[in-house]
Amino acid sequence: MAAFAAAYPTVRAEKLLWNARFPDSVIPSTVLNAGDFWSEVSRVLANGAFPGGRRRLLAIAHRSFPANAAFAAGRVRRVLVVGASPDEEDALRADRELREIRKAARLGHLEVASVLAAQVSDLRAVLAERPDILHLSVHGDGTYLYFESALGDGQPVAARDVVATLARYRDADQVRLTGLILQSCESESVAAEFLDVAEVVVAHRGRIDDACAVLFAARLYEELRDTPSLPSAVRNASADDEPSCDFRDNVIVLVRRA
Repeated sequence: MAAFAAAYPTVRAEKLLWNARFPDSVIPSTVLNAGDFWSEVSRVLANGAFPGGRRRLLAIAHRSFPANAAFAAGRVRRVLVVGASPDEEDALRADRELREIRKAARLGHLEVASVLAAQVSDLRAVLAERPDILHLSVHGDGTYLYFESALGDGQPVAARDVVATLARYRDADQVRLTGLILQSCESESVAAEFLDVAEVVVAHRGRIDDACAVLFAARLYEELRDTPSLPSAVRNASADDEPSCDFRDNVIVLVRRA
């Protein structure tokens, strides 16, 4: 709590706790010096009087002091979910993935936006939302990603063309993706191309069952609450396999070299 004591002397500290909806009944006395005040806050949190309070305090402090590494664990990531399931293809349940991601977001570490039944032009949502993580839930065949046409039919788009679009947004509009989640079949084949536009790319070997895709999304985004590193969060989310999914063998993580 030393970082909080330095950044939030007693008067400012009380305002921070109010903003975080810290229970009034357990807010320490402001007659304490900053060090003792925050030691008392730490004790209250350890006793479970404010579930989720530590992350909420870190998130508020991170917004006020983004350069302070001590508050980095409270960073809130922006996630944009783009999903498509053309009529003539087997149904993809990007809506269920979105449901699980929004459920994880209730823990306070994510902000989630979405475009479902997405046409390729809907990638422009990247410009408005400026996500940290782009989550693409679409059909794929190792060369093409399949969006929807205006009539709901499949529109194959070469992965390299999706990369080129995201590269334009990066170069012209300074949109920087820290992560790209490719929830599509055979995405291992195109994953390396996306390292041009994202620091970390998560993809799948072979076909991915829809139920497995939903389960993986649920695990991954909940794991990001306590594991700020995306590659580490993927490894943890893949550690305990469902027999039919085999995440450890089928989920791959690529990290762009500096």
